[in-house]
Amino acid sequence: MARVEIVTVSYKNHGDTKAFLESFMSLRGYEACHVTVVNNAVGSEDESELNRMAEFCAGSVTMVYSPENLYYWGGANLVVPPLLDSKGERGNADWVIVCNNDVLFNDPSFLETLGTYDPSNHGVIAPSIISLATSRDQNPFLRKSPSFLNLIKWRLQYSSFHIAKMLLGLTWVLEPMRRLMRRDGHPDRTRKGEDIFAPHGAFVIFSRRYFETGGRLDTRVPMYMEEISTGAIAEQIGVPVRFCPELQVQHREHATTGSELTRIQWSRTKVGFDHVWRHYLSPRSRRQHRVS
Repeated sequence: MARVEIVTVSYKNHGDTKAFLESFMSLRGYEACHVTVVNNAVGSEDESELNRMAEFCAGSVTMVYSPENLYYWGGANLVVPPLLDSKGERGNADWVIVCNNDVLFNDPSFLETLGTYDPSNHGVIAPSIISLATSRDQNPFLRKSPSFLNLIKWRLQYSSFHIAKMLLGLTWVLEPMRRLMRRDGHPDRTRKGEDIFAPHGAFVIFSRRYFETGGRLDTRVPMYMEEISTGAIAEQIGVPVRFCPELQVQHREHATTGSELTRIQWSRTKVGFDHVWRHYLSPRSRRQHRVS
């Protein structure tokens, strides 16, 4: 049976972590799986509450306390490498799931379904992630490698906070029209399994093959753009990113960050975009990767 490890990151929102763990324990076969909760908020009151949660889960959960806030990908990367080390106590994982703590398992057969996939034939799996805020599937995050128009839009979006607000408002206006078009003869294709470019970052399933082929979690920026860096790395190392709607979770979207774009959020996202542009998306970076 494939070995599955789940890594989630918590920052003061213990209610989300508790709900996540309760949903995990509803899965058939959860005893054969293991969850590591990385606590990015240091403090004795945090430790006592989280330790009680771990005890409730009867050995299926380990709590790890970060000495500082390493954010999402950085916190996860504290524990992912040992899970792949064949010499480690819990090494040799076939699948490593990295996810937000505000997701919920709503399908008791999730682990059984994942067990039907061969990790040697997959790189990254993007499950169906149903937003409880919009009832829409957040995957595929990006079907194809960013187009020229995508890049123009993103360059504009991260050139100015006010332009970003304007583009976001335009998206809110156009989205109902897109939904209407899909109902009027343009079917929504997201329910079909397919190879895609980037998975939504709220719940990403990495195969052992992804890491053995040279894949990694790019932790060089604190927050955001995990989707783009993961898709670009998978493309560089030649492993697929596969959208698999048979696997489904729910996402309490914006439960902790809010739905309004703030200047701080925009600034942090801009740092992430500048990083992926420089290392993955710019014409120069793409030429370098083709040469290497």
